[in-house]
Amino acid sequence: MPRAVILTAIPVEYMAVRAYLTEPKEIVHARGTIYEQGTFLANERVWDVGIVEIGAGDAGAALQAEGAIASFHPNVILFVGVAGGIKDVKLGDVVAATKIYGYESGKAEEIFKPRPEIGLGAHNLEQRARFEARSKDWLERLLSIPEPTPAVLVAPIAAGEKVVASTKSEVFKFLGSNYGDAVAVEMEGIGFLKAIHANQPVSAIVIRGISDLIDGKGKVDAQGYQEIAAHHASAFAFQVLAKFVPEQTDNLKESSATLSKPKTGIFQAPPLPSYYVERPQISQALKQQLLGEATAKAGTLVISAIYGLGGIGKSTVVAALAHDPEIQSHFPDGIFWATLGQQPDILSFLSTWIQALGDYDFKPINSDSASLQLRTLLADKKALLVVDDVWHPEHVEPFRVAGAGCRVLVTTREAVVKGATRYDLDVMTPEQSLELLTSCLNQELTKVELESAATLAKTVGYLPLALELAASQVSDGISWAELLGDLEAEIADLETLDRWEAEEATSEAKRKNYSLVASFNLSLRRLSPERLKCFAWLGVLPDDVTITENLAATLWECSLTQARKTLRYLRQQALLLPGVSSTSVEKPGFFGENADISVSSLPETRFLSNYRLHDLLHDLARNLLQSSTTPETASQLPGLGLSIPEAHQQLLARYHRQTTNGLWHTLADDGYIYSQLIWHLEKAEKVEEIHRLLQEETPEGNNGWYWQCEREGKTANFVKDILKAWAIAEGNFRENRTESIGLQYRYALIFTSFNSLASNILPEFMVALLEQEIWKPAQALAYVRQSNDSEHQAEGLEKFIEYLRPSLLPEALEVARAIGDEYYRVQVLRDLIEKLAPSSVDYPFWQKTLHTLASLTRPNFLEALPHLAPVIIKFGGVEALRETVKAMKDVSRWWK
Repeated sequence: MPRAVILTAIPVEYMAVRAYLTEPKEIVHARGTIYEQGTFLANERVWDVGIVEIGAGDAGAALQAEGAIASFHPNVILFVGVAGGIKDVKLGDVVAATKIYGYESGKAEEIFKPRPEIGLGAHNLEQRARFEARSKDWLERLLSIPEPTPAVLVAPIAAGEKVVASTKSEVFKFLGSNYGDAVAVEMEGIGFLKAIHANQPVSAIVIRGISDLIDGKGKVDAQGYQEIAAHHASAFAFQVLAKFVPEQTDNLKESSATLSKPKTGIFQAPPLPSYYVERPQISQALKQQLLGEATAKAGTLVISAIYGLGGIGKSTVVAALAHDPEIQSHFPDGIFWATLGQQPDILSFLSTWIQALGDYDFKPINSDSASLQLRTLLADKKALLVVDDVWHPEHVEPFRVAGAGCRVLVTTREAVVKGATRYDLDVMTPEQSLELLTSCLNQELTKVELESAATLAKTVGYLPLALELAASQVSDGISWAELLGDLEAEIADLETLDRWEAEEATSEAKRKNYSLVASFNLSLRRLSPERLKCFAWLGVLPDDVTITENLAATLWECSLTQARKTLRYLRQQALLLPGVSSTSVEKPGFFGENADISVSSLPETRFLSNYRLHDLLHDLARNLLQSSTTPETASQLPGLGLSIPEAHQQLLARYHRQTTNGLWHTLADDGYIYSQLIWHLEKAEKVEEIHRLLQEETPEGNNGWYWQCEREGKTANFVKDILKAWAIAEGNFRENRTESIGLQYRYALIFTSFNSLASNILPEFMVALLEQEIWKPAQALAYVRQSNDSEHQAEGLEKFIEYLRPSLLPEALEVARAIGDEYYRVQVLRDLIEKLAPSSVDYPFWQKTLHTLASLTRPNFLEALPHLAPVIIKFGGVEALRETVKAMKDVSRWWK
C-alpha cells in the first residue's frame, strides 16, 4: 500500500486536506508532533495518508519534512496550502511548483546581492501535475465548479520568511527584479524541498492555492478566499495523488528504530523510543549469545539485571534486539512478546500467540493445553519468543514451547530460570548516559551543561529510567543545579529513613534504587494536583496492562480529549511508557504494512494512544491511591485516601453506568475491561456479581459474557473468568454448600462443552481445510491432539498424514504416543514410521521414535520395526541392523 505525507501550515489548509481522508485517526510522534492518518481511495489504489499542521515558517517546514521522512518512509510527500499571487494568476487558481526560490539568501552589502537557494520538486510529480492541469478532471473533486473556472499553473514560486502584503513594498519590487518567473510567494516551500533533497528517493512537490493578490489581502481574507484557495489546492493535490504511480520502495532508507516494515511474519516487540541510545557492547554480546550454540542447546536465554535493579533498561535492550535486521532475518516466522509482571494472565498471552499464528478456533481451557497447542504450531517455525518482566521462574515454563528453530528470551530482575543461558545486564556507561540526556532534550548541551549532566547521571546511578525522568524535568525549565540539589536531598532522606528502619549498611544496589525512587518522587511532586490524582488512580489497575485512552476516560471521569492530553503529558514526563496492545489486531495503515499481524511492531509514534506503567511507578501509584488526602509532613504527597476495595468499587460504578439495562456484557470493548472485569469485581469484594455476570444472557438466549468475549476474539478471557469463578465457588463450600456445589457443576459443564469442540471437527473436514489451504498442517495436528477420543485421534492423523512436513513428524509422533487405545496407537505409528525417510530423521528424533515404540506390546513393536531398517542403517550401518536382529532374538528368548 503506497504511503503519502501531506504538510500544511495553518488550520484552514489542514481542514481542506483532511476532508479527503477516510476515518482519520490521531497519531502522536514521539517528539509531540500530532498527525492524523487515514486512507484515500482512487483508481483502485488505496493510499495511506498522514497529515500534519506545522505552523508558518521555513525552519519548521524543513524540520517536519525531515522528521516525517525519517520516521514514516513515505513514497510521496506534499506541501499543500495557500500563497499570494505575484503575476499571471487570479484568486482561486492553483500553482504546482516546478521550483522554489529562497529569495532571502544572499550577501548584504551596500546593495543586497541575492544568492538564491533553489528547491526542485520531483520530476515525476511535476509531469503528473502538468498532465492533470491540462485534463481539468481535478475540478470534479470540488463540491461545485466556481465561475470563473480556476486554472492550474505549473510554475516557480518564491519563498521567504517575510509576509508580502503590498505591491509597493521593497520585497515585492525585489521579487519582480530578481525572480521574474515566480508567479506566487509563500513562506515554507524552500525549507520543505531542501529537506527532501537530502532524503531521496522520496517524491515531493509544493501545491498552493492563490488566496490573495498581495494588495488588498485583508479584504479577500474576509471574503473567505483562504478557505477557497485551500480547497482548490487540496482538490488538485489529491487528483495528482490519485493518478500518480509510485516507484518501488525497496530501496527506501530503513532504520532499526524507525517505522520500517519488519522483516518477520509476526512482530509483537514494543516500539523503541525516539531517543533510544545504542549500547553496542551489550547488543552484540546478546546477539552472539542468542544465536550461539549454548542457547541453541538450552533453548532459553535469560537477561537478568545486575544487582536485581529495576529501571536498568532490560526491556528496551531486548526490544532493540528484536528490531535488529539480523535477528529478524534469523527468525522469519515472527517475534512474539509477553510482559508478565507479578501476577500474569498466562493463559491470555498464550491464547493471543495462538491466534497470531492463525488459529482462531482453538479455545484452551488451561495453560497446559494452550502450551501444547503452541508447541505444535511452532514445531516447524523459526521464531523468537520474548517473555518480559518475569518475577517467578515457574511463570516461564508455559512459554518454553519452542521447536528447534525457535528461542525463548526472558528478562527478569532476580528469577532463576533453570537450564537457561544467563546474561547479566549492567547500567549505562557515563558516555551513554550523556547521550541519552542529550537525545531526550533534543538539543546540544553547552560545556557547563555537560558537566552538570555528567554529575546528575552519576547521582542517579546511570539508570536509563532515572535519566529520562531527569531530562523531562530539565525540559520543563528546571535548572540543572536545582534538579541536582533536589535529587541529592531526596536521596539523603531515603537513605536516612531506610537506615532508621532497617539498620543495615547501604549497598551499591540500594544506592541506585534510592536514586530511582528519588527521581520518581521529584517528578510526582511537580505534577499539578489534578494530574497527581490521575496518576494515583492508575494504582487501581493490575500490573503491566495496556492503558488505552478509552480506559483513561472512564478511570478519570473525563472526556476522551482530556484523557488523551493527560496521558500524553504523563508520557512526556517519563511517568508512562509507550504501550503495545497484545490483544487486538491493528488496522492496516500509514505507519506500516503489517495488516495481518496481531500486534504491530512499529515504533513509539504509532502506539502513543496506548501506554504502560513501569512496575516501580505502579507501586507508587498504588501507594498514593491509599495515602491520606492530607499528608502529615511536607515531604509526603497527598493521595486519594481510598481502600483497595473502595477504589475498585468506584471504577466499577463508572463502567456500570455505560452498560445497557445493567448487563455487563453490553459494555463496549475499550481494549481493557473485557480482560479485567472479573479481577476488578473480586478486588471490589463483589463475589456474587461475578457469578451473576457469568449467567447473563443475550436476547437470543446465549451466554452473554461468552458471546461478547467470542465476538471480540477473547475467549481466553472467558476461560480465565470461569476458572476464577470456579475457584471462588470451591472456596465458599463451608459457608454455603448448596450454592457452592451448584456453581461448581455449572462451571464443570461449561468446560465439558469446551472439551467437546475439538471432537466436533471431523477428520474429513480437516482434510478439506488442508486441501484448500485454509488450515496449515500444524493447526490440524493441534486439533487432533486436543481430542480425547482415541479413534478420533487415530483417524485424524491417518487422514492428513500425507500433509505433514518432516519437521512436524516429531509432534505427530508425540500425539500418536498419547493415544490411549493401543489398537489405534499401533495403526498410526505404523503409518508414521512408513513416512520416515532417513534424510529427515536426526539422532534425537530417532531416540524419540524408539521411546514411542516402546509403549507398544512386543508383537506390535516387532511388526513396526522393519520400517525402521533404513534409519538403523543410517546411524549404525549394516552392523547395527545385525545387532538389532540379535537383540530381538535374545529378548524373545528371555521373555517368551
